[in-house]
Amino acid sequence: MGSALRSQRLGLLCVLSLQLGGGSVLSACSNSATVEHEEALDQRVVRTSKNVISVNKSLCEHELTLDAARIEGTTPPEYGLVVGINGMFWVRPAKLTVTVDGEAWSSSESTTTEFGGVCPEQSSVQRKFGVAAQGGCVFRESYWYPVTVDLLRRLATASETIVRVDGAAGHLERQFSPENVSTFNEFVAMHVPAADSLSLPVPGN
Repeated sequence: MGSALRSQRLGLLCVLSLQLGGGSVLSACSNSATVEHEEALDQRVVRTSKNVISVNKSLCEHELTLDAARIEGTTPPEYGLVVGINGMFWVRPAKLTVTVDGEAWSSSESTTTEFGGVCPEQSSVQRKFGVAAQGGCVFRESYWYPVTVDLLRRLATASETIVRVDGAAGHLERQFSPENVSTFNEFVAMHVPAADSLSLPVPGN
């Protein structure tokens, strides 16, 4: 009980720090899946959208999303987790670890699907007086990790899920809220047929 309360307080503190720093408030809303062409994989992908993990444990100035995804039209079907990171500096993940009800799954094999930054421009007045633009830069990273159907199904019904990303700039660690579980549950119900194999290949192999 005490551990859960500490996690909730950490989440609230991180949200407040983002509000005070001018960043967006974290939320974990269940969104309908979208279908789009993923250039890095050269495939059409159906996936959840912006599944923000809002219970924070570390690097709270960063936003972390974990979306369920399926490549369309492959035989056998290929599934993945899409990790998205937004923050004021790069994380550059070396390993993703997802612990579902005490059982850990880890992977260092990923495909980079987004890597870029957005910096505010100086106004003419700021340029004239040599004043830096307000707000600072936001760096966006996104990575595809191939996974089995079994992991997606466990994420859809888990009592406790901890997501940890270990990177060059430190680690991010978050805990699923009930809304995150609901998002995966909805995706599995709609996009993961019961007949699909539990052992799936890496996309492109």
